Amino acid sequence: MDKDTEWGQISVYDDVLAALAGAAAVATPGVVGLVTRHYAEGDAPKMVQEQLAKGVTITQDSLGMTIDISLTVRYGVKIKDVGLAVIGAVEQVIVDAVAFSPRRIAIHIEGVRK
Repeated sequence: MDKDTEWGQISVYDDVLAALAGAAAVATPGVVGLVTRHYAEGDAPKMVQEQLAKGVTITQDSLGMTIDISLTVRYGVKIKDVGLAVIGAVEQVIVDAVAFSPRRIAIHIEGVRK
């Protein structure tokens, strides 16, 4: 993401935004962790703990930034409530970091764990 200012241009790599979004998602109550979405058919999604950007995909086009987050939630939580909380947390951290609101944040629940 590039942003022009009166002093010059600021560039923020998508990996940085993905790591920020991943950290905000994992810190949300009810989230167990992030999972990769790119797995071979028939294989179970794998938990990702070391690299927060692995479960997050950032897409930018002329309409704006889209963030896709794949995660696993804790058994017994209201999935809708957790999803909305993750969306709010991710939007807030991105706005705080780059003063720019994503066009869309999509949450993909890949599993439930105890």
